[in-house]
Amino acid sequence: MDNWPAQNPEVYRQRRRERRRQQRLAFLRELWRTLAVLGLLGGLAWTVRQPLWAIRQPDQVVVRGNLALPAEKVRAKLPITYPQLVWAINPQTLAVAVAQEPLVNQVKVSRRFFPPRIEVWVEERQPVAVLLCVTCSPARRLQGLLDADGHQLSPAYGPRLRQLGRFPGLEVVGWRPALTQEWPKLYALLAASPVRITRLDWQNAGNLILTTDLGQVYLGSDASRLPTQLTVLDQMRQLPEKLPRQGLVYIDLRNPDDPLVQLKPPPPKPAGPAAR
Repeated sequence: MDNWPAQNPEVYRQRRRERRRQQRLAFLRELWRTLAVLGLLGGLAWTVRQPLWAIRQPDQVVVRGNLALPAEKVRAKLPITYPQLVWAINPQTLAVAVAQEPLVNQVKVSRRFFPPRIEVWVEERQPVAVLLCVTCSPARRLQGLLDADGHQLSPAYGPRLRQLGRFPGLEVVGWRPALTQEWPKLYALLAASPVRITRLDWQNAGNLILTTDLGQVYLGSDASRLPTQLTVLDQMRQLPEKLPRQGLVYIDLRNPDDPLVQLKPPPPKPAGPAAR
């Protein structure tokens, strides 16, 4: 028992004081961390709400890829109330709004923060034909435009397309909405034809008439024969060497197995001298 350490009350008091001091330090460290995190979050929240991060005017919307479609028209489609924080703008919502424009084929919208702006990338539809009304006044002659998929576009884009050198050279007369579904396949065949085609006339539903470098071509109404008809037309490319075009009325390919060429009648022979 003489070797057992003495039970000194002062030792226990020192140990308790040391534990309390360590606990206070741990509490202060945790409190400091919490205040630092709260301060950082508060500062970040304050920063992102500053005007520096706001879309305040339309010219902070950058439109790229557009040619015939004016940038102002794209901006007018965007459901943005100015000013609006760039963080609060949903790019998908803007893309859906711009895609409602018929001339837009694809659109991508992204946000940029340095400096704050919205970027709209537009891929336009490519018109391949013009819709004409041959009985209308010159001011109303252009009725619209068509792309290769049959989407009808406003004639208002015509002047801009002319300026860009992208105005289509193919004319379509007698267009009807019922033709939309068959147009993509039809146009693909016409575009691949070695014979240049400048007009399709659908005014007579029973007879599609083409205007080509060889003259007018009658195709009838059976669309399933079109590949064969265009093949036969290609085989007739040497026709102008054998027959002056001014003597040709039309080429009849309604039966491609038996093509016909309608010629103008010869001019009447001058009458001989009158008998005395």
